[in-house]
Amino acid sequence: GDGNVTGRGSAAYAVKMADMYSKIGRTEETLELIDETLDVWKGEEKSGVLALGDQRRQRETVGAGFTKQDLEKLGPEELEMILQLLVIKGDALMKLHGFQAFPLSAGLNIDAMRIFENCPASKKMKDISIMFPIYNRVSIQLKGGVINQDDSCNLERDLYSRFY
Repeated sequence: GDGNVTGRGSAAYAVKMADMYSKIGRTEETLELIDETLDVWKGEEKSGVLALGDQRRQRETVGAGFTKQDLEKLGPEELEMILQLLVIKGDALMKLHGFQAFPLSAGLNIDAMRIFENCPASKKMKDISIMFPIYNRVSIQLKGGVINQDDSCNLERDLYSRFY
């Protein structure tokens, strides 16, 4: 509907703001803004009703709190914004906590990859260059041993099959 268009505009603005906050070192604000913006695309049950059985399976998250259902609703521009936000968030966490945030940052990169792999809109993205820094970081984090190995073997295979 109409809400989606304004949502997309303000999300694009939020991506720019998060990037700017991050560059000027306002890291806490960056993280807050990113989490609020990401929540816009998540179909959380706001009614507080517990999902049971079948619904619970549908609510299993793919990465960063997004379910398959959330991902099915995204367009390519929205997917790209989500990926950008996850990259900025990983950087912001590193700025805030230094090396201690390495595993968190690695987790966000893996989430970004899983989201990209599982989101139907990824096939419609004209430009997937946003994925290069993510893949690049994941391979560094694999070598650094931050990412657990069963994830990593599959990831490395996926990376190579995608890009080489």
